[in-house]
Amino acid sequence: MSQIRIFRCPAYSLALLAISLAVPLCSASGIEVWSSGGGTNFASPTDVKFDGSGNMYVVDAGNSRVVEFDRNGLYLREFGNIGVTGRLSGPIFEAVDPNGRVDVVSSHDGLVRYYHDGVFTDEWGGTFSGTTPFVSAVGIVEAGQSGKYYVTDAGLGTVEEFDYYGNYIATHHIPGAGIGLPAGPTAIAINDYNQFVVADTANSRIDYFDANWSYLRSIGSYGVGAGQFHRAAALAFDNVGRLYVSDSYNNRIEIFDPSGSYVGQITNAGSHGNFYINSGLAFNSDGELFVADTQNNRVVKLSALTNVPEPSMLLPCSLVCISLTALVSTARRGRL
Repeated sequence: MSQIRIFRCPAYSLALLAISLAVPLCSASGIEVWSSGGGTNFASPTDVKFDGSGNMYVVDAGNSRVVEFDRNGLYLREFGNIGVTGRLSGPIFEAVDPNGRVDVVSSHDGLVRYYHDGVFTDEWGGTFSGTTPFVSAVGIVEAGQSGKYYVTDAGLGTVEEFDYYGNYIATHHIPGAGIGLPAGPTAIAINDYNQFVVADTANSRIDYFDANWSYLRSIGSYGVGAGQFHRAAALAFDNVGRLYVSDSYNNRIEIFDPSGSYVGQITNAGSHGNFYINSGLAFNSDGELFVADTQNNRVVKLSALTNVPEPSMLLPCSLVCISLTALVSTARRGRL
């Protein structure tokens, strides 16, 4: 059995961007880098997910495959790149249920392909509502309690709802940044409040919807500052409800508390350098964050984060800024 190559790196820290001062926010005990699957190195991996047994599935887009590893990092299999039936074309994101069902968005042909134990089982979603095909299918999430699947279509500005068997149920339209402006939804996730959270990449923001798809609020705008995005590409929630956003073209991961307030960012993988157009995100059962570092052709494992403020401990930005301004003012007067 082949084993993936692992490199270990030193700890990293987060920086608070609410002001120009670099304020360490949290750290991790170590970093590991996955750079290959089987006998072939990754080529532009775009997503990573886990099943109920802790097995990891990497969408290796450049090799048109999904690579599966066990919870100890041993290579198990790859699929989607062999034969004609079930072959992936332009895979981007995936949904993995606890039993190891893997549904992969094959964006070039507008299909979602379903595998189990690495074996192609079915394909669905190519058409819905009778005749209309996907224009640009990107993201997918599985709602475990209902058994439904939700697929984003960046070209149509919609989220399409399907049942467990891939039968079309409904279309949900994502509002653009202003009246009459189109949306470009990509990543999609569901939080602990059964709210749908959608990355509207075209408008550089994150939209929240309730369980009935009524619009609730948005966070973010275009830019490089705290809480801003340049191509928000993926979403993940930790075990206390904080939202992690892969801010792809800014080469970082931004963190928000459950209310949508900005917390901090992750920008690098220790001595192995900064992220480069990072994409997919996922937490394993041990609370470790995995990042599909797309243009670096690797998957980065960040061990359990420490010193990240709990949601109840977070201070309003105004209080943080006031206290830090006072600190700087005192230092300038020579008292520190």
